[in-house]
This record gives sequence, C-alpha cells and structure tokens, in this order.
Amino acid sequence: MCGAVCLQGGLIGPFRFEGTVTGINYLTMLADSIFPAIRALYGNDDFYFQLDGAPPHYHRDVRAYLDQNLSGQWIGRRGPIEFPARSPDLTPLDFFLWGTVKDGVYKRKPRNLDILWNEIQAVCREISLDVLIRCTESVVTRTQNCIDAADIRCEENKLKITELIKSNRRISIKDLSSETGLSVRLCHQIVTKDLDMIRTSSKFVPRILTEEQKGYDPETKRQSSQWIERGEPKPKKARFTKSKVKTLLVTFFDINGLGHHEFIPFGRAINQEVYLGIMRSLREAVRLKRSERWQNNDWILHVDNARPHTSPCCFAVLGQAFNHTDPSSTLFSRLSPQ
Repeated sequence: MCGAVCLQGGLIGPFRFEGTVTGINYLTMLADSIFPAIRALYGNDDFYFQLDGAPPHYHRDVRAYLDQNLSGQWIGRRGPIEFPARSPDLTPLDFFLWGTVKDGVYKRKPRNLDILWNEIQAVCREISLDVLIRCTESVVTRTQNCIDAADIRCEENKLKITELIKSNRRISIKDLSSETGLSVRLCHQIVTKDLDMIRTSSKFVPRILTEEQKGYDPETKRQSSQWIERGEPKPKKARFTKSKVKTLLVTFFDINGLGHHEFIPFGRAINQEVYLGIMRSLREAVRLKRSERWQNNDWILHVDNARPHTSPCCFAVLGQAFNHTDPSSTLFSRLSPQ
C-alpha cells in the first residue's frame, strides 16, 4: 500500500505502508512526514488540506490532529469543509496521479514488491512540476462543472425532456441527449431521478389476428419498451404465437407413387367410422388412378393391426372390397413402409 500528497509546489511522497492502512499509522505519517514537508514548501502560508473520506482519514485522532494544526483549513468527512461522498473526480490523486503511476509502472513489468516500489518512486519522480500545477488548478474547474451540472437539471430542461418523452414514449436516452444538447448521463439522471420514470416492456395479451394483421411482423420485447411513470400500468401488446393445431394426414402409396391422401378434420380421431369412409375413398381412387390394376385385380392393400383396422366391421368391408390378408396374427411394423 502506498500514499502521496499532490500540491502545486510538488509531489510529497510516495509513502509505503506495510500491511493495512489504519488511522494510527496514517496519523504517524501525517505528523512525521507529510506536515513537515508541506511546511518546508509553504512555510507559514495558508493552505487547504484535502482528504477523500477513506476510513483512516475519518479516524477520531486524525480529525483531532487536523483540527489542532489546520483549524478550518482541511476538507473531508466531518471536517470544517465537508467533502462530498464518492467524488473521485475532485481528488487529484484519483483523477490523475494513480492512473498515471499505474500506466508507467505496468509498462516496466516489475517482478517483486521491492522492484515494484522502486518503479513507483521512479515514475513519481518523472512527473514534472508543471503537470502537477495544472492538475491541482483543474480542481477548481472540475468543481465548477459539478455546480453547473446541478444548475443544468433545472425546470426548463426537465420540462423539455418531459415533452419529448410524451411525444415519443420509446425515445432512447441517446436521442434525448442529441435533442436537448445535454450529456447522456445528465439526461438519464433527469429521467430516472427527477421525473421518477422507468423503462418497461409492453405486457403481452392474447389476441386473434385478422387477415390484414397476419402479414404484420410483430415487435420484439425490447422494441416495445417505453418510458412510463413509476406505478403506472404497463402498456398492452398482442402476443404473436404460432398455431398449435396438429393435423393428421392419411396416405396410401405404391411403387408408382402417392395414390390417395386425406386430411383428418381437427378434433377427429381415426376410429371405425372414419376409417370406413377412408376405405371407400381409397377404393374409388384406385379405380380411377390405377385403372389397369383395378381391372386385372392385380393389387393388394397392406394394412397393419391398428385398432381401427381390426374392427369386425372394417374386416368385413376389407374382405369384400379389397384383396385383404388378416395381419392380426403377427406384428409386421418393420415390414410396413409406413
């Protein structure tokens, strides 16, 4: 673990901690290293000492030491100047130093902790004073940008975004940003926090499509999402589902191809009556499509032993109208083309 202090007059540190940083060893570092180095740079001039709110900085003894030595001139949790929580964009160490040091050290690929510490010190020494000055001065600009961002979330922009959403509930945050000229992040904050809106998909409900609607390509769940106020019911959308109707097809064929086929009406099972009607249609189809075989009586109907085939009534019709052999004595499922 290492730490540092970034000032306009230069960089103090880095400092190496063995193990976990606690309030006690942080206080020791303040008293023995940091404050003497700051006084050496600034003398008795006034300055402000900024902390980022880490737990060691919040230690009771640390705050007492800062109140005693920098009364009213330190920034941090429960300090004379409160530091906003989770604000790394306002801390020079966070928005500049640690990223720069990490990039420089990783290029050198240190192999152990001692080499790593030496490389960290080397990279810190390479940072020029001019860069540190620009870095600390940018804190003022960054703070002002935060203040301006709060002002941008004004009633005028809220009203503009509200009108855009009312005119098009499916508008995206990126489109809102391009229409208003505000950042994507700011638009998202206004919509979700200030206007308290959420984006939700339409609720699917079953509906029978008309003939005109059957050619319509339905939207996906993501395409149907739109902005609604929290607590408002979801919009409804017809569900597009394929038919689950199963159709039975009865076919008869020989070496010359398909001789006869029939579709069984929906909801009907193949029972004795249905099969008898199929046999009558088949007999007529053979007479018309296979007339030569019909005249020479040179054809045989091959049926298996399914229940409709083996009923007494069907046996009687098959024996009279067709050249039929009783298959009920043995199962020949592997010898049947079907």
